[in-house]
Amino acid sequence: MKHNLLRIVSLALLAAFMMAGIPHPVYAAEVLSVTPSTINNNVANTITVAGTDFDNTAVVLLNGSALTTTFLNNQTLTAVVPSGLADGSYTVEVSMSGSMATGSAALTIASPTPIPPTATSPAPAPFVRPQFVVRASRIVGTVKTGAEVTLKVVIENAGQSTAYSTQAAFTSTDLLSTKTGGVAAVGTVAYDDEVDVSQTFYVAAQITGQGVVVADMTLTYYDKDGTSYSDKFTLSVPVTGAVVSGGPAAPTATPTGVKSSQLVISGYGIDVETL
Repeated sequence: MKHNLLRIVSLALLAAFMMAGIPHPVYAAEVLSVTPSTINNNVANTITVAGTDFDNTAVVLLNGSALTTTFLNNQTLTAVVPSGLADGSYTVEVSMSGSMATGSAALTIASPTPIPPTATSPAPAPFVRPQFVVRASRIVGTVKTGAEVTLKVVIENAGQSTAYSTQAAFTSTDLLSTKTGGVAAVGTVAYDDEVDVSQTFYVAAQITGQGVVVADMTLTYYDKDGTSYSDKFTLSVPVTGAVVSGGPAAPTATPTGVKSSQLVISGYGIDVETL
């Protein structure tokens, strides 16, 4: 009995020594880093895990959950991190054939930074400007050669804003501007206001046979922002007597068949007295 017990003990020790001599697989794989180290959770992201001694059984784990992994070489793995994970810090590890590689890396998952809305410019206000129209015009005096007449014009600011530094300039091929030199200062004209503008002319041209003479009036002015404007109006001035007005005197025709006395000058002379 005693020999049997010794035999059993000897066999047990032998088995223990034999088991100790059988080599067990020891993995030298190690996780060194993960790139990028921070990702946003609004989209799926591919991360790269760097390390040593990886093989094609390697699987990347994120907080213990396996990710879809691609083996590139024994130092590089890639894995896809799905979208929608909660913000926070996660541990990246690698498993190979059921055993864990040493080491780990930290991966931060965060929500994307909100993009502030693009500032929109306010809609431009409707374009407004001062705008003049001629409401009426008339002539004071008789339009005939050698006469002096005054042209009176009623203008209105029919625009949507005030006109500043308004000035009227008159020109004509038949009429010569007098007194103001053809320029009349009107000044500030508010929206919807009417003003009278006057200019005196001397009728210098021979206007025999003309029914009207023409005068141009050019208005220059500014809006509140300093933008300048110019409007030109052509005014027709009726000539007195419609068909004939002014011009040199014409002799009166003698009716035919009527006998009358008529004096004519046949000659003339000059006597000069010596002083």
